[in-house]
Amino acid sequence: MKQLKLLIAFIIIAHCGYCQTKTTKTPSKTSTTSKSSSNFKGWRDLTWGNTEATVKQKYGSQLTILPSPGKYGANQEWYCPFEIHNYDLGYDTFNVSFLFDAKTKKLVQVNVKKEDPVNIRETIQYLELSLTEKYGKPIFKEETPKYISKWSFPELSIELTYSDMKVGDVQISKTIFLVYRKPEKAKLDNF
Repeated sequence: MKQLKLLIAFIIIAHCGYCQTKTTKTPSKTSTTSKSSSNFKGWRDLTWGNTEATVKQKYGSQLTILPSPGKYGANQEWYCPFEIHNYDLGYDTFNVSFLFDAKTKKLVQVNVKKEDPVNIRETIQYLELSLTEKYGKPIFKEETPKYISKWSFPELSIELTYSDMKVGDVQISKTIFLVYRKPEKAKLDNF
């Protein structure tokens, strides 16, 4: 009788563990939405290939010019000359970084980042809901071991992730990342 109770307890615990680590993947090739996916070509009113001058013209009063451009990419192929600090996304404020290709000097990626959000899970849920309302269901979503949701269109790839790192009871880092970029053709074909 005692062994039967232990077996039932083990099955219940195993099932709970499975439910908490479940990963959801949507098999569709692109996100679906009522809006035409051809409208999604960049971040807000910017499109890939815009110049620094275009970004300054559209967001000039909000931009903070960096003392020296930030370098990004494995080979530092991108640079960030300016950012928007405290950009209001309705639920919280974020920092927005504009990344340009070092060779062409054209916009290739926009990073939207929030460090130390008050409630990381609520903020992620709000962002995912807002993105889903605008772009449709994500084509990929994983909640463990880390959170990631992706949307993909012919001219736009969006990735929402967060990092919540702790060592024991000590919080090391708590950051939300929302990345907009033009998808690489080879990667888009893999979806």
